Amino acid sequence: MSNPPADQARERVTFRFTQTEDDLVAYNLLFLGHSRTHQRGIWLGRLILPFAAIVIAAYTLLLRPERLPGAVLISILAILWFVFWPAFRRSNVATLIKRLMRERSNAPILGEHVVTVDEHTIHCVYPAGTSEVRWSCIVDFKEDERLLLLYISSIHVLIFPRDRIDAAILSRLKEQARQAIAQQPAAD
Repeated sequence: MSNPPADQARERVTFRFTQTEDDLVAYNLLFLGHSRTHQRGIWLGRLILPFAAIVIAAYTLLLRPERLPGAVLISILAILWFVFWPAFRRSNVATLIKRLMRERSNAPILGEHVVTVDEHTIHCVYPAGTSEVRWSCIVDFKEDERLLLLYISSIHVLIFPRDRIDAAILSRLKEQARQAIAQQPAAD
């Protein structure tokens, strides 16, 4: 079903999209990509193990110079670990998320969503029921090539797949989110 373009008069607009498992995996990867805690963990994993390996290789080399080939090999592996750790971690996280999603039914959040947006609210009808969020509750938004995310809190988010929603509607969602965020009281 084709979504109608959003008009500039801020009238109520309704659109539909199908939420897929891939959308949820993409959301989790985007969330982790913006998470300071996760990024700190990536850097620690990326730095500590290679540093420790190189220190041990250097110490071993000082004690037994004939072990140069082993020390060089360990150093090369440490450098490769540093270079490829983020890609490995991302792949590992995606696999883990898919496994976790298979542990329980996700039917309530997957499937067709009908969203109605007006000047004050975002009303969502999805397989498990309905929800309504006031624009004043939107605290942040992020987007990538696949998703537009409207954050209600640091972990509660409305997920909109960009490829299944008209560009004018996406523009309206972003503009209203910007306005809502600008009206938020300043954080201490």
